Amino acid sequence: MVWEKKGLIIAADGQREWMNSHIQNPFAVEFDSFVRVYFTTRPKPVDGQYKSVTAFMDLDKQDLSKVIRISEKPLLDYGKEGTFDEHGVMPGSVVHKGGSEYWLYYAGWRRTVSVPYAWSLGLAVSKDNGETFERFGDGPIMAASYNDPYLLAAPRSVFCENGIWHMLYGSGTGWVTDQGRKESMYLNRHAVSEDGITWKRDEGYCVSTVYEDESQSACCSVKIGDTYHMFFPYRHSINFRNKERGYLIGYAYSKDLKEWIRDDERVGIDLSQSGWDSEMICYPYVIEIEGRLIMFYCGNGFGQSGMGYAELKNGRHFGTGGGI
Repeated sequence: MVWEKKGLIIAADGQREWMNSHIQNPFAVEFDSFVRVYFTTRPKPVDGQYKSVTAFMDLDKQDLSKVIRISEKPLLDYGKEGTFDEHGVMPGSVVHKGGSEYWLYYAGWRRTVSVPYAWSLGLAVSKDNGETFERFGDGPIMAASYNDPYLLAAPRSVFCENGIWHMLYGSGTGWVTDQGRKESMYLNRHAVSEDGITWKRDEGYCVSTVYEDESQSACCSVKIGDTYHMFFPYRHSINFRNKERGYLIGYAYSKDLKEWIRDDERVGIDLSQSGWDSEMICYPYVIEIEGRLIMFYCGNGFGQSGMGYAELKNGRHFGTGGGI
């Protein structure tokens, strides 16, 4: 694989009052004349406390660097006091259910005491082609359990195939303390469902690690032929807010969504020499648009520098081994 970087699309700088900083967790949906990208952004902090909201931008399908519209308001208000998404809503996957109905799977979070936050997974439903959403309920559809005791994050690959729903999501593996600061650790896990609401989780994790203290976040998968291709950001869990130990993009492939072969050397995208993505590349989302494979991804500072995109130079071909 060789991804050709096309450049920065947008950075948050007050385009909306709730869009003060960061573009994170892009998820793209193709429409007739545009590509809609759902994303996380942050309002200005209040008393030093941050929150996050979910919104969308529409891109010109013929020129993906051109933003033609940004939603006028966030897709969901914050959850009620005491609920799982009281302080933030972060998009995962948007699934077309048919007609004008779309389902948004998202990570909701709230502040806690012993550690900074807790995450669970929620569902919201749109009846107007993904323009506005209403919660499926005030509670999460997936939360901490005996085999997910810490947190659940980033359900950025949810789809239904042959009557079975599949989800790839982030599963917390614990917390570490670095210079007096609590840092979360997580890896990606697979779950299945008959209805997209009640989920059965696999016991193990999808992809092996290359760092002793590795965390993997916000993976996406795209199926080409009979092979699933996963792209995921990975980093160290200690002292990772820098170029040397921060997010890079990894790659793995699978035939069954359970057994994954990791091969980061083939990922075909790395840090730039300078600019918005020279210190960090993270939160990739890969989508096929009119025969082209496009990767939306975020840059330095966990997306503080914005979101850009790249195009696979060899079309739909990922090479030998896990390719077509």
